[in-house]
Amino acid sequence: MSYLKCDVIIIGAGVSGIYAAHKLSNDLGLDVVGIEKGSDAGGTWYWNRYPGVQADTDSHVYRYSGDPTVSPSWDRAARYQKGSQIRDYLQDFMKRQDLDKIFHFETTATTADFKEEQARWEARTDRGQTFSARYLIGAAGVLSKPVLPNIPGLASFTGQTIHTARWPEGVSLAGARVAVFGTGSTGCQLIANAATEVEEMVVFQRTAQYVVPAGQRRWTDSESHHYEESFAELWDAWRLTRLACGFEEPQTGAQDVDEKTREEVFENAWEEGGGFNFMFGTFSDLAFNRVSNNAAADFIKQKINVIVRDSDTVKDLTPTEPYARRPVAVDNYYETFNRENVSLVNSRRNPIRSVTPHGITLDDGRFFEVDVIVFATGFEAVDGAYRDFHVQGREGTNLLEHWGDAPSSYLGIATPKFPNFFTVLGPLGVFSNLPPGIEAQVDFIAEVIAVADSTEAATIEVHPDAVNRWAVESTEMAQGSVFAEVKSWIFGSNVHTDSPRALFYFGGLGSYRQRLRNEIDNRLPSFQLSTRSRLTQQREGAHHVHQ
Repeated sequence: MSYLKCDVIIIGAGVSGIYAAHKLSNDLGLDVVGIEKGSDAGGTWYWNRYPGVQADTDSHVYRYSGDPTVSPSWDRAARYQKGSQIRDYLQDFMKRQDLDKIFHFETTATTADFKEEQARWEARTDRGQTFSARYLIGAAGVLSKPVLPNIPGLASFTGQTIHTARWPEGVSLAGARVAVFGTGSTGCQLIANAATEVEEMVVFQRTAQYVVPAGQRRWTDSESHHYEESFAELWDAWRLTRLACGFEEPQTGAQDVDEKTREEVFENAWEEGGGFNFMFGTFSDLAFNRVSNNAAADFIKQKINVIVRDSDTVKDLTPTEPYARRPVAVDNYYETFNRENVSLVNSRRNPIRSVTPHGITLDDGRFFEVDVIVFATGFEAVDGAYRDFHVQGREGTNLLEHWGDAPSSYLGIATPKFPNFFTVLGPLGVFSNLPPGIEAQVDFIAEVIAVADSTEAATIEVHPDAVNRWAVESTEMAQGSVFAEVKSWIFGSNVHTDSPRALFYFGGLGSYRQRLRNEIDNRLPSFQLSTRSRLTQQREGAHHVHQ
């Protein structure tokens, strides 16, 4: 058993946890302790090691904006970095910034309790450690709690079962007969990349996806020079955009141009590649105007019909819902289904009867003998990271119970009844490219802590009405988008099917950053700062009322 006091406890060593450690330790000079269940840093990129894993955001914007240095394995000329390259970059950044001594790896935070008498958080780990700090930062990640489907007979399977988010070190699918469940971004990447090495692959698809090419390529010398020489200036411009994905965001809607022009724009975007580029870099209204969305959907459907040779497979691969999930971009995805060793099962039309010791039997009696079952079935997004980590605030309030079926926090950062506790990428945070969104939130948290320290405040806590207003605004905006018309993890409906809920703010990063700025410039009007003397008075008053 050990007990250690510090200023800040950070849970998680992914993109957000590492940046938070850097900001609070190196910039503010606070005594920081990090807790990470993995054996090294990387977060999502530590755990996801499946074949084909790579970013689908351009490499010059999938990194820290204040850090033009890259790790030795980083490919400066590649449009997208592979998962291993991003993992190496994060681990290299951690070491360059002297953060490796901050984190306790292979350590799981189990509980965190707010001690009102001391105005401090106590976090306990599975190693018997207790850490006490003024501030607690939840940086556990948006996509960190894997989801497994409930399939009859799965326990009887004698082959290997793997979730893509927990890929075993060194496991290869070469020469294996493989079943793949899930056709989100991860599943599509794995399918297209593993199909070339497996003996056979059967893809169990519940929902057909709109998939555009990723467009992986080499930057030209002039492009590379431009990005390197103008790094800071480009980031200043990207932070003002909706997504900060590195492309120019149009102001023109798809219905503002004639059909010929619209098709040309879509065709150019298809050739260029990139899922976010296709959805948000072609026209301004694909996510909010159903007619414009239909035009983009029809374009992709036509591509499926041209690329895929088998008519039945074309029918199964063609989506019937709006183009309204997290954009998917994978090179050669539809071409993969022309391969003789790849077959597709529409599991809505022909469900699985049961898994057997050696394979999978369908309702129509067909049997697939397989060696490996891969689940690319996604995550319980946003609040799922806190399922195994019990956070208790004032008056014994449990975080997950407080969030309930429709979790909300102010700006995705602060929750009432949880003083001095901040989440990075919490409920109703901004929907954007993750690194700049994370930086915006962490920079704000650092400024809030600096304000609290400058006023000698013991606690800082968001007002409930601020959260309620933010939840109403975010929910109305989300419900006004086409994303609300389908079931997906963006609304938590991949798990919480009875109560789809808004989990993100869709107003864009530029607008979101202005909200953060307004809070700081106006001395945090949405928060209450309490000194130790006020806390004592509040406790005595509560005791008197109780008596």
